[in-house]
Amino acid sequence: MRFTRIATASAALIALLFLSACSLVVPQSPDSTTTPTSDVAQQVKESNPSVSQTGEETLTLPTSQLPLVTGKDRPTGIGFINIPGMITNTTDKWLRATVAIKLLDANGKPLTTNYYGSDKEQEQTVSPTGPIPPGGKGYFLYVRDEKKVQGKFSSHQASVKSTSIPSSYQTSELSGLTYGEEKFALTVKGTYKNTSAQVCKSPTVTVALFDKSSGELLYVSDFSAIDLKATKQEIAAGESLEFSKIISKEVIKYLPSTDLASFKFDAVSGCGY
Repeated sequence: MRFTRIATASAALIALLFLSACSLVVPQSPDSTTTPTSDVAQQVKESNPSVSQTGEETLTLPTSQLPLVTGKDRPTGIGFINIPGMITNTTDKWLRATVAIKLLDANGKPLTTNYYGSDKEQEQTVSPTGPIPPGGKGYFLYVRDEKKVQGKFSSHQASVKSTSIPSSYQTSELSGLTYGEEKFALTVKGTYKNTSAQVCKSPTVTVALFDKSSGELLYVSDFSAIDLKATKQEIAAGESLEFSKIISKEVIKYLPSTDLASFKFDAVSGCGY
C-alpha cells in the first residue's frame, strides 16, 4: 500500500514536470524566429534600405524629374566662393533634396577643403530651405571660405546626392510681393500666410535673383519672415504676416550689376527646414 502511494506521487510529479516543460515551448514554423522588440526597428532599417535614419522614405529619381541648375563661378572679391542653385520638383510628391558640391581646379581635379576640421573632404553638401512642394522650386546658396580650399579654385561640379519624401511638411504662400531699391540695398516686401493647420515655428522666405536678359541664376538669399509690427518666431494656422527683407549691395557687388532694373526676382516660402 505504501509502495503504491509512492509510485502514484512520483507519476504525478513526472506528469507535472512534463506539462511545465511543454508550456515553455512556443510552436514555430521552420523559417520563423523570435526577435526582441528593441531590435525590430534596426532590422526594418537593414532590410528596407529605402527608409532613412530619420524615418523618411528615400528615392532614386532620374535627373529629368529633379533638374538642378547652378550659377556661374564668380569671384566675390571678399574671400568667399558663392554658388547659387535651384532644384525643380517635377514629381507629384513633396521632396527633400541634398546637393553635393565639388570644387575643381583648372584641370578638373577635385580640391580638398577643410570642412569642420577635416582636410580630407572633397565634397560638401547643401540643401534648399525645407521640403520642395510638387511642381515647386527649391533654392540654395553654397558658401565656402577660399582660405579653406587647398589649391586654386576654377570651377565646380554639382549633383543631386539624395532625395527623400519628408515625414511631415507644412504649407504656406506669399502674396503682394514688391521689389524696390535703396541707395545701398535691394528690398523685398510681401505677405506670408501659414496655410497649414498647425503653428509654423520656423517661417522662411527665400529670394532668388536672376539676370533679367539671360535668365541666369545669380544669387540666393534665405531669411525668416518678419512681422513689420512686431517680430514673431511663430505664425499661427491661417495667420498672415507682412515681411521685409534688405539685400545689401555690398553682398552682391561681385555681380555684373546691382541695379534693380537688371534683375528678375523669384521668392518661395516654407515652414521648417
